[in-house]
Amino acid sequence: MPCISGAYDPKVGILLQVKLFPGGAVQAAHRQARTTGDEQAQLTGAGAQALIDTGASQTSISPQLAAHLKIPPRGKIKVQGATGVMPVNSYHVDLMLSFGPQSIVAPGLDVCEFDPGSAPFQVLIGRDILCRGVLTMDFDGHFTFSL
Repeated sequence: MPCISGAYDPKVGILLQVKLFPGGAVQAAHRQARTTGDEQAQLTGAGAQALIDTGASQTSISPQLAAHLKIPPRGKIKVQGATGVMPVNSYHVDLMLSFGPQSIVAPGLDVCEFDPGSAPFQVLIGRDILCRGVLTMDFDGHFTFSL
């Protein structure tokens, strides 16, 4: 089971480096590599800082990140937040989490839009990803996440 451990600032939360791709891009690159024998298939995505958010039911991305990836919205979904229910854009992405030398891809993930303001992250990793593994957080600022 791939695992990542580290320290985090309890005032900020757990920040991870992730990579995002338009939905289906990772599988298409793998198919192309198998078909052509070219293991260096081009896969263009964007790296981003992600906050593990145990209070978010769904993984979310900033509209700026979606624009950078040139991902059009799939439509609107209603999201319950602290200030009420609001319609937000939804997107279809492939999310890559790095666990040291290993990477795990969550393909074809439907994510919603959120406004990070001036926060140091562009992605919120919600329970739709977290429930696939085990997350432990210590009060002394250490965490372990296994998938």
